[in-house]
Amino acid sequence: MAVLPGLADSHIHLDKTLWGLPFEAHARGGTVAERIALERARRPALPPVYGRGMALARHIAALGTTRVRSHVDIDTQSGLSGLHDLLRLREALRDLLDIEIVAFPQSGILRDPGTAALMDAALREGADLVGGLDPAGIDGDPAAHLDIVFGLAARHGKGIDIHLHDPGAQGLAELEEIALRTVDGPLAAPAPQRRWHIPVAFGGNHGPQLAEVAELAGTREEEAVRQICAAELRVLAIGFAPGQPYIGLLPERWNFPRMSALNPEVPAGALTIAVRQIVMFTAASPTGWRQVGRAAFRNFLPGREPPVPLRAGDAIRYVPVSADEYETLAAAEDGLGGATLEVLG
Repeated sequence: MAVLPGLADSHIHLDKTLWGLPFEAHARGGTVAERIALERARRPALPPVYGRGMALARHIAALGTTRVRSHVDIDTQSGLSGLHDLLRLREALRDLLDIEIVAFPQSGILRDPGTAALMDAALREGADLVGGLDPAGIDGDPAAHLDIVFGLAARHGKGIDIHLHDPGAQGLAELEEIALRTVDGPLAAPAPQRRWHIPVAFGGNHGPQLAEVAELAGTREEEAVRQICAAELRVLAIGFAPGQPYIGLLPERWNFPRMSALNPEVPAGALTIAVRQIVMFTAASPTGWRQVGRAAFRNFLPGREPPVPLRAGDAIRYVPVSADEYETLAAAEDGLGGATLEVLG
């Protein structure tokens, strides 16, 4: 018998499902706007969201899904009724399914006046993320649409989930604008609840490319180590390999690319750097990232509880140690390599 983690569905619309209802022939719409209009016309005849959503949620849970991100339409036709039904559904299934809710302005924000106020209310009443849709194709004004979406996110401290179908140069321009607003805009990560202090041996055999990285960052090796250890770092994501954390962001001068050729192999615990981020490898691997140090900390050990101690959002503070100290820390059976966890207020 194998015990595997539950499945996650990161894009579902529990409020739109027809699961369990009599068959309906597909109604064709030539454009996104036409398909939205067809959905709005059909919506009043459908049973409430709660029952339809519950049927689909139970079905996917039975197939192994344990986490979903569900959008729910927020507009002047249905108001907050769909949201209220999904909030009830989430509470009813809280022991079965983790449901994250996106307040989704499918009919547009500008072209459906009053929606912005409803979105604001939805976020106050329990929606987890701010949705958006085709700033040019639906609302006809990308800047104004994104002003509202990012403004709501900043006001409520929420994340953003935007559907983007606008094609070609327009879609690329919107992606660039969304990226710029994400990096430079008013959104701030929630304050970390935990901070890890992780010992690292920098340079030498444990960091063979420290000198190269220091040169790319325009500084000396000792100063490069100081900047890495002084940076306010967070776990941005965990993935690619089991338990492997992506950590950032380093100062702007550290925004240099990966190598054009691969490192044939870096060892488990290798601290590698590119594009203002640090990857701390959980297993030996080839990589295009430059190795500056090595930690005895292992973020994935299947027999340990928990097997992956770091969480997305955790703060990280690196502590420099000597090569001899590294060897001592690496001998610890817990795989933590001398790392300590600080619980923040």
